[in-house]
Amino acid sequence: MNNMASKPDLEMKTNSVLPTIMESKANDNFPKPCIPTRFYIAFMTALTAFVMFAVRNCLSVAIVSMTEDKSNLNKSTSYLVVDSNNSITIKPVHEKFAWTASQEGVILGSYFYGYAAFQIITGVISDKFNVVYLCIICNIISAILSALTPIAAHAGVACISIVRILLGISQAPTISLLLVLASKWFPPDEVVLPISLLNFGANIGTAAVMPYTAWLCNQDLLGGWPLVFYSLGAINLIIPFLWLTTITVTPNNHPFISKYEIDYINKANSNVGNVKMSVPWLSIFSSVPIWSIITAKGCLSMGVMIFNTKIPAYLESELGMDLTSNGSFNSLLYIAIAISNLSAAPMFKFLINKGYVSRTLGRKLAESITLFLPAIALVTIPFIKENTTLILCLLVISLFFMGFQAAGDWPIVSEVAPDLAGSVFGITNTTAAAGGFISPLIIGELLDSGLDHSEAWRYVFFIGAGVMTFGGLIFIIFAKAEPVPWGVAPSRSIDSLDNNLEGKRRTRPHKIRVHPVFTRQASIN
Repeated sequence: MNNMASKPDLEMKTNSVLPTIMESKANDNFPKPCIPTRFYIAFMTALTAFVMFAVRNCLSVAIVSMTEDKSNLNKSTSYLVVDSNNSITIKPVHEKFAWTASQEGVILGSYFYGYAAFQIITGVISDKFNVVYLCIICNIISAILSALTPIAAHAGVACISIVRILLGISQAPTISLLLVLASKWFPPDEVVLPISLLNFGANIGTAAVMPYTAWLCNQDLLGGWPLVFYSLGAINLIIPFLWLTTITVTPNNHPFISKYEIDYINKANSNVGNVKMSVPWLSIFSSVPIWSIITAKGCLSMGVMIFNTKIPAYLESELGMDLTSNGSFNSLLYIAIAISNLSAAPMFKFLINKGYVSRTLGRKLAESITLFLPAIALVTIPFIKENTTLILCLLVISLFFMGFQAAGDWPIVSEVAPDLAGSVFGITNTTAAAGGFISPLIIGELLDSGLDHSEAWRYVFFIGAGVMTFGGLIFIIFAKAEPVPWGVAPSRSIDSLDNNLEGKRRTRPHKIRVHPVFTRQASIN
């Protein structure tokens, strides 16, 4: 009898948190569409991320073609004779720059100065202004800056670095904009779809641009490598056109959406974004679990950026890989991480929902895979430098395991602070973005330090492994996937929220829908 009496009470508490809506019962008065419009929105998040990361990461391969090979300075056989004012000028067809490794590190890392500096503020901007117009503006600016990159490169290291910083600023709001759009278009229990596709699109965009860049760098048209930036700038302009013509901020204003889908989304999201609370900055920055997430994300980012910015140079200088093979192999790396991104989250969700592991243990296991296994691979590489095939296999395996971040430090933010996930994510992602300019700087200094290149790369891999191991240990010791008092709105009970989530994991008698990430914050409005 007691159990029977407690069911309505539990259901009322559940419904007071966020309403549960099953699509089959959304509204029987309207016909159900064959293909919901929100699925197109999910596709657009993936396509936008695809283009963004292609524009962002093409330089990692292009810079191999843009710079002189120090060991073959006088061995170029491709020359162009130009007759100007009765004088003969002879220069290489593919013009190259005599940048040092340190200068390359500055150029490669400069994007992340702008990107990291604007992570927190872009979360505020994304919630306060029209996300469609903001995304259009950001992509137009990104396209222009991409096309200006070859001109800036000829003007010098400082100029191309400034252009890359501005590119980072222009792209800094994009992820936040996509996540805000997803929160308005998708019910809480479906928002994982656009988020998963966003990350998939980002990794596939990086994978696709690597061989594309290598192929264009080997062409004679416009000097080869400049064509990479011109073409990607033109491709980038497709995104604002599609956003202007096919996307609206909310489902209610979309010209092609069905009334059935509008009714379903509005009912499912009727209480999302209505939680009003300010951001407790002091509580956030004094939270040990939050600092464990910040540390883990920052340490992982340094490891990822070794692959993202410098592995193409390693493959060329140490393994003798030509540009075409280099681009193809780097593509394989990001296909590996895309696969693990897609598979890790549902795998650990299954383990947690079935009760095999707790939420906290599940996040720690996933983050351990993310950080410790690639660290072991990086430490191993210097000791097998004669076995090229095994080195390449270890590099692919490393990126694959790094993709388990999707079940580690990504979802834990919303579990710690479900009503402040957007603000907390902006803070943690700032440290992750900072790794983008720290790693290239460190590697550049090591390569220019006078050490033998093989010895310098040995230190690169050891440092990367050490940093990731440190981040993994901090996460294992201090991270908790449990809501903290300052991360839950006063109108909601932290105990009932945590108990309801645990009850769902054990018995699943009631479906509890809390937006897993990036709910809009009242302090922003």
